[in-house]
Amino acid sequence: MELVGPQFLSLPDDALLVVLAFLTPKELFACRTVCRRLRDICEHRDLWRKVHVWDDDAGLLRAALALAPCLKGMHLSLGCFKKI
Repeated sequence: MELVGPQFLSLPDDALLVVLAFLTPKELFACRTVCRRLRDICEHRDLWRKVHVWDDDAGLLRAALALAPCLKGMHLSLGCFKKI
């Protein structure tokens, strides 16, 4: 059985950006830890122009805001609704 990783990493940067654009901020932060190349691509400004944070995880919000210089907009939904 072949590993998907090496095939995925053989894609050019532009193709990786297209694929990574489907990930959530939390998933992008996880991908950053795989290797230096993915770290650099996951921090690409095109992936962070618009961020949707649906989690009330303060660490995730803090990390997303650290990339704020390249953000055009951010939508926050911080669990304002009480579960019944």
